[in-house]
Amino acid sequence: LSNKYKLWGSHQIFRKVHKKEVLTMAKISKQTKQKIMELHAEGVSLFNIAKMLNLPIGSVSGTYSREKNKKICPQCGKAFSSTKKVRFCSAECRQAWWNSHMDQVHKRKESYYTKTCAYCGKVFTVYGDDTRKYCCHDCYCKARYGNRYGKYTEK
Repeated sequence: LSNKYKLWGSHQIFRKVHKKEVLTMAKISKQTKQKIMELHAEGVSLFNIAKMLNLPIGSVSGTYSREKNKKICPQCGKAFSSTKKVRFCSAECRQAWWNSHMDQVHKRKESYYTKTCAYCGKVFTVYGDDTRKYCCHDCYCKARYGNRYGKYTEK
């Protein structure tokens, strides 16, 4: 070990000196993580668990908060932890899942509006925007700019 880290105690606990403060980090095994979760489920406080296992309280509370927030991504099946209310491990998985499950998108039927384009007279359906006047951007430009818009000269 380098002089930045010093072995401390019977567990693999390292103290890192960083800008005159000492950060204590513990490498906690899977068995110890399970023991922390079991003891806390039985009602033992995190402080008492730290004393029982001879670990720093920060390591025990950090391990507990990470382990209790473990989730499984419905797209890729990977386990991840998050303190936020999320379902997916990444934005890519979220987009892929919703693109493959379009039938589960909850669009309300009363939010669909049937409109008539103010420029060309075509009937179109729009979702969620009751104030829309034109069926496409081209019709909007033709109506707004007319002959001044170059490529939009005929109606």
